[in-house]
This record gives sequence, C-alpha cells and structure tokens, in this order.
Amino acid sequence: MYKKDAIKNLVKQFSKKKIGCVIGELKYVNTDSSNVSQGEGFYWRYESFIKRLESRLRLLLLGNGSIFAIRKELYPILEPDVHNDLQIPLEIGYKGYEVIYEPKATAIEKAAESSKEEFKRKVRIINPGLASFLKFRKKIKGLRLFGFISHKLLRWLVPYFLLLAFGANLTLLGENDFYKGCLIFQILI
Repeated sequence: MYKKDAIKNLVKQFSKKKIGCVIGELKYVNTDSSNVSQGEGFYWRYESFIKRLESRLRLLLLGNGSIFAIRKELYPILEPDVHNDLQIPLEIGYKGYEVIYEPKATAIEKAAESSKEEFKRKVRIINPGLASFLKFRKKIKGLRLFGFISHKLLRWLVPYFLLLAFGANLTLLGENDFYKGCLIFQILI
C-alpha cells in the first residue's frame, strides 16, 4: 500500500531534468509480530540509511520493487530473467541520469513472519541479483561499481565467505588457540 502522498513525492523530483529515476522508501507495519519481522524491520531501516547516503553521493543503482518511478522516455526493454528494480535504475544511471532516493514517498508492506517465508524471499531476490550483476557488469562503472559491490554483491556473497572462513578454521585448528576460539564461535553462531 502507498501512503496518501507517495506518488506526489515521487514525481515532484522530476522537475529537475537530470533526475531519471526516483526510488521511494519501504516500511514494514508488523515489525513486532515475530523475531523474523523484527529483524526485517531493522534490516530495512539500515537499508534506507544506506540508500540515503548513496543518493547523496550519486551512487544509488538499485530500486525498491515496491515503489519507484522513472521518466517514461527512459524505460528500457526489460530482460526476462532480471528484476526490473535492478535493471531499470542501473540502465538509467548508465545513461547519465541521476537515480535518487525520496524517503517521503512511502510504500507499506507486511514483513515476513517466519524464517521459511523470509528465506524464500531472499533466494528470490539474490539469485537473479547475482545473474543480473553478471549480465550488466559492463554498465556499472567507477564509484557506482564500488557502491554496488560494497552494498549488494559482498552482502549476497556472505554465506560463501562464511563457509570459506569455516573451512580455513578447520585446516588451521592445530595451529593455536585463536583458531580454536574462532571455530567454536562460528559453530555457536
């Protein structure tokens, strides 16, 4: 659901000719109904903070599927295997237009309440995100590439980094107590 003034807050930014895409803010309404929804609420507050910073630095490349707007003439031909909230802002930024964040344009959703539901959502987002990065990597340049890698790509690869660290700790187990402590900590987590 959109807040009453969400669309007005999105489109007012297009009075500036250099703006090609405006990304709104997603807020969850049930963030206290379960541990999963609390975590998701915290995650989106953090995500919104990052988007504000990226917007100020002109590094923002990813939309929010719940709420974003673009200039009609900049609408690209969509790739079937790519999320449009990734492809559209990325291509608009590549064309030299600004992609900005407008926190006053708010969409409201219900957060996932179970781990299973949240896991499915993350898989649905991350797998095409990785494929999209590979497909469009030549269109992400300079500081935008740094922003994309540090904001999304590294986060998506965290499970692999954790497995690598676990394996490293297993092989270094006999070296000293530090690695034993790391391994115990990893197992507890």
